[in-house]
Amino acid sequence: MIVCACPPDHPTLTELQGQCDALCWKALNGYDFSAYAVGLTELARHASGSDVLVLNDSMLGPFAPLVPFMEQAPWRLTGLSASALAENHLQSFAFIVRQLDAHFLQAVTEVLSTEWSYDNSNAVILLQETRLARVASRHMSVGAYWYTDGSQHLDLCLNCPEQMLEAGFPLLKRSLFDKFAQVFQDPQEMQALLRRLGHPAIQNEPVCGG
Repeated sequence: MIVCACPPDHPTLTELQGQCDALCWKALNGYDFSAYAVGLTELARHASGSDVLVLNDSMLGPFAPLVPFMEQAPWRLTGLSASALAENHLQSFAFIVRQLDAHFLQAVTEVLSTEWSYDNSNAVILLQETRLARVASRHMSVGAYWYTDGSQHLDLCLNCPEQMLEAGFPLLKRSLFDKFAQVFQDPQEMQALLRRLGHPAIQNEPVCGG
């Protein structure tokens, strides 16, 4: 399933129709958490009890099979990675839900809802992403495959992407090549990493303030 945020009747919607089993459209507001709410609500309605891997489009890959992460997840809500930044939380670019159903959605309705959304990225981070694990943990088991307590790294995917891949982590952050190019890693080393992974080169695009 793809949840696409774009203007109505955008040609991207037509392009995506042949590439997925289900396609949902949403308006541009709300960031990834509003898309998560739409997708999970539809899956809970039409495929209740399914195990679901949720991904946004901020990552490159996968560079390792994803099915084992789903099969081996010991928690009902499982993040690929977690961080202590702000508070202990699952990084929301990818997470797994075991036995998705209406009860799961009700348990996390404080942070995942189709009834409202935020148009500010800081609000999404502080009121949804960093709270998801805490809210969910009142009702279910929650954990992550990788975790940093902040003593050495604030974000494993940005601070040590190559080491993460070597350890079996399946994804690479796209922001290392645009938003955070030259901030956390050497751009040439990142392009060399892509070549070793067999991934097409990504043009570094500087981000301009305004």
